[in-house]
Amino acid sequence: MTFLESFILGIIQGIAEFLPISSSGHLDIATAIFGLKDPEANLAFIVFLHLVSVLAILVALFGEIKDIILGMRFKAILWVIVGTIPAGVIGLLFHDKVDKLFDPAHLYLVGIALIINGFILFAGEMSGWGEGNSVDKVGFKNSLLIGIAQAIAIIPGISRSGATVSGGLAFGLKKKDAVVFSFFLAIPVILGAAILELKDFGKFKEAFQPIPIITAGIACFITSIIAIKILMRVVQKSKLHYFSFYCFFAGAATIIWFILK
Repeated sequence: MTFLESFILGIIQGIAEFLPISSSGHLDIATAIFGLKDPEANLAFIVFLHLVSVLAILVALFGEIKDIILGMRFKAILWVIVGTIPAGVIGLLFHDKVDKLFDPAHLYLVGIALIINGFILFAGEMSGWGEGNSVDKVGFKNSLLIGIAQAIAIIPGISRSGATVSGGLAFGLKKKDAVVFSFFLAIPVILGAAILELKDFGKFKEAFQPIPIITAGIACFITSIIAIKILMRVVQKSKLHYFSFYCFFAGAATIIWFILK
């Protein structure tokens, strides 16, 4: 992996992890275009970028996180735990199966998933834009349903942030709270995914490339902070559908590229 490739992949992860366009789908597409076929090296790279993504959330939402912890808002913490359960269960049971299905040989499936993601974003925007509850008042049923939406995003091409923000809006959260709850859910899920991959650390530790990975990490962190702020503003201005158009285009382009290559 070259310096430029790692830099570009870091930017892609930072943007696509938080904007509702699917980081896993875009990383699959980018690694296929760059011809990066070493699974061990790619795995080490992606695990590190996941950890950087969590760090970006902690920095960008430090005020909200401090408010929940110091304010002893136990209900908010409880709903995050409940919302994390579906992704944890599905990730453990089906992670390997999904990875095998969505490999470069089946890249057209990522394109199809991106198009579906576009429709999910439209559905979230047309749901009434969450003129209701705060994170503390999500409730057991709604937090579980949002968690199920997050679990579906194990499919490359389905955006985790897009699914959870759309779910939050559909199930009665205010605009800002839908985004905040989405990012709170992301912390344990992204960490869990990284830990799940680390069980294979022995297979890829020799493929660890310090300079490309550090380069990608810096690019990922900076773009992640920017992307988090952009998503917050986009949701508050009711412009989530802009990303639907992008997903339709990216999905169609991926399918066409797969057919013609």
